[in-house]
Amino acid sequence: MKSAQDDLDALRERFGEAIKQARRQTWQDHSGVNTWGAYQCYGDPEYRLGGAGSRRIADSQAGYVSKAEVQVELENLASRIASADVGQSERFAGEIARIEQALPPEWRKDESINALLGRVYWVSGDFENALRAYGVADQGELTPEECDRYANAAARRAEQLLLPARSATVSGKARRPDATARQAALDLCNFAVDLLARLLRFKPTVERYSMMGSAQKRLALLQTGHEARRQFLRQMAFAYSMAARLAREAEIAHQRRRLLVGAAFTLPLFLLSMGRDLGLLGAWAGALWVDWLFLLLATPVQFYVGADYYTGAFKSLRNGSANMDVLVALGSSVAYFYSVAVLLFKSAGSMALGHHLYFETSAVIITLIVAGKLLEARAKGRTSEAIKKLIGLQPETARLVRGGVEVDVPVAGVVPGHVLRVRPGEEIPGDGRAVA
Repeated sequence: MKSAQDDLDALRERFGEAIKQARRQTWQDHSGVNTWGAYQCYGDPEYRLGGAGSRRIADSQAGYVSKAEVQVELENLASRIASADVGQSERFAGEIARIEQALPPEWRKDESINALLGRVYWVSGDFENALRAYGVADQGELTPEECDRYANAAARRAEQLLLPARSATVSGKARRPDATARQAALDLCNFAVDLLARLLRFKPTVERYSMMGSAQKRLALLQTGHEARRQFLRQMAFAYSMAARLAREAEIAHQRRRLLVGAAFTLPLFLLSMGRDLGLLGAWAGALWVDWLFLLLATPVQFYVGADYYTGAFKSLRNGSANMDVLVALGSSVAYFYSVAVLLFKSAGSMALGHHLYFETSAVIITLIVAGKLLEARAKGRTSEAIKKLIGLQPETARLVRGGVEVDVPVAGVVPGHVLRVRPGEEIPGDGRAVA
């Protein structure tokens, strides 16, 4: 005897089938139209009919009528996973599997769909399936952003193979990866390095050099020979130094651009304001339109040049602390918004808040601090280069005296108690005490 729940499930299935047929017919009649907005009128863009405890028709029936529909759903899913809280991405695994299972067989080898699947798996932290999807998509033409994620997925998967979960223990010790896992990690790292090398020739970026350094570090850990490890460590150091250099150059360019914009608006604002206060300008300087001109000059400085300070202040306050950004944003905002209030009252014919404006104060505060940030970034760059040159002065080998015989050994192999011989004109390989 059928229950009421069985009748309800049957009704949902017939209704869902009717929706699917209607959408398929719509797509056939209007094949060049994206029907994403059209079938939302049913109130269920993911075709899930019923509550959390009921059977979902989309789980057992493929309802896609176009590749564009799949791509939109995958893009939305990637955005939802990216915006989810840390550690919550695993709950999307079933939804990803549902979408992939609902794909028609001929679509499962489509490059564009697999590129989006790779992105979804990458965002969710499933790097093994991300590599599988990107491997299919790589038969076509991947965008540089997709290649970045492809290389990152390879490096992150290698890390997973090399560093087993802490909970997996044998006799109280963490399990070491076996030979198969080490070889797979080595292949993935080499693949990531090759792909990143091509991407860096296309366009060097901080993120790509950072990923290259990370991949080179893992390759160094996989080496058994001392020289091979040193070679990969040198390449790692070079990649990280290039990432730091590009980041520093980008920071200097960013601060220089902000300073130029700030100076372009602050200088005329400061000269006009001080000239009017000191009586160096004519009677025209007291007109209301001049006050509005001050507002127009101060606003770009406040909200474009000072945008970084507002962002930093918001993040700091959200974490329950206060930093320099809070002080700058608070001080400049008080001067700016008080001046706005005075200007509005003056425009309405009231002097209840006085008549003096402080737009130049807020603009000068922000511009001077940006100038300081630029000088700081340049000084850090010079200091880093000086330290790098100083480190480069250290010799790579030391002459160790052992049993009356001199042996050249790497500097890293020198330990306290060793006796070294330094000939005239040679660089001293390390700190020590002169014995002869």
